Amino acid sequence: MILLLAAGNLEAAGVMTVLIPGGGIAPHAAVDSKGVVHVVYGREGNGYYVKSADNGRTFSAPLRVNTRDRVVSVGRERGPRIALGGSESVHVAWIGPAGKGAYYTLLESGKFLPERNLNEAGSAVDGTAIAADSRGRVFVLWLDSRLPEDPRSPVANAIFFARSEDNGVTFAPSEEMKSGYPGRACACCNLAATIDKQGTLWVAFRGGYEALRDMQLAASRDGRRFTWHEVHKDGWKLVACPMSGADLLVDTTAALPAVAWMSQGEVYFRLGDGPRQAAPLPRAGNRNFPLLLANASGDRLLAWTEGMEVHWHLTAASGKALDGVEKHLTHNSRPGGFTGRDGNFYLIP
Repeated sequence: MILLLAAGNLEAAGVMTVLIPGGGIAPHAAVDSKGVVHVVYGREGNGYYVKSADNGRTFSAPLRVNTRDRVVSVGRERGPRIALGGSESVHVAWIGPAGKGAYYTLLESGKFLPERNLNEAGSAVDGTAIAADSRGRVFVLWLDSRLPEDPRSPVANAIFFARSEDNGVTFAPSEEMKSGYPGRACACCNLAATIDKQGTLWVAFRGGYEALRDMQLAASRDGRRFTWHEVHKDGWKLVACPMSGADLLVDTTAALPAVAWMSQGEVYFRLGDGPRQAAPLPRAGNRNFPLLLANASGDRLLAWTEGMEVHWHLTAASGKALDGVEKHLTHNSRPGGFTGRDGNFYLIP
């Protein structure tokens, strides 16, 4: 089903709503070079994959990504995550129930290979993310409890990652991501990862040092050594995990990617190294789970949840703006979305 929330006289992209077949929560989407949309989502302890060549008007039959039954942690941010690699290869990662396992699988000849647990330590994990590129590099990252507690980072864990140089055929043993950030990451706020056209791996995470839950960035050109960039000093001190990670979008006009995140019930975004911005709309309740999309024309969409609704704010390259709301948010989920090859924005509630 697709619902047009038309852009009127905005002279910019339209905003559509796409409903994935059979329901499901925590959708995550990627678009390949031919404009085919690939979506993974969770349902009843399993992960599923569908694709569409017409921007979500029709989808392929759902294909389960996990070979063993009910091994996918599903709810709120938790669910399968997708990345597209060399030759449009489809890579999927997820966290197992109760944090047991950092799983990875690859779509091959129309089916997913048996999942592999990349966390050889057997420790409890959360917050998975995945990134891949055309050079055959695949990175799976997660929050890992294997290290002794850090008293200066309460309710926080180290970020670990496993790296493949052969398009997911083999992975090096997992290792800690060390970026120069003085503490550890918030214990269960989802990570976000992407690789830009220059080959830099970017990782967004919520910090936990001295209980400050502000958003951070790490970057690596070689997939081994990382540098740290602070997104913004929100000053949110909380000895707990808000279970809300960031969204990360490569900005071809800036040295740093665009980041969207939640802090103290409000959603914010930052473009490149610019100032922190919030959606210019009255707030009726707590906002969460921001999603940031852009198209080649310079139009930008910020979406977020507010109660059981998905709200969005579209800013055209001309500076004109339009707001909208979609009331079909699935319970216990966060919205996904993608930019179509036609330049329009598609929300998956």
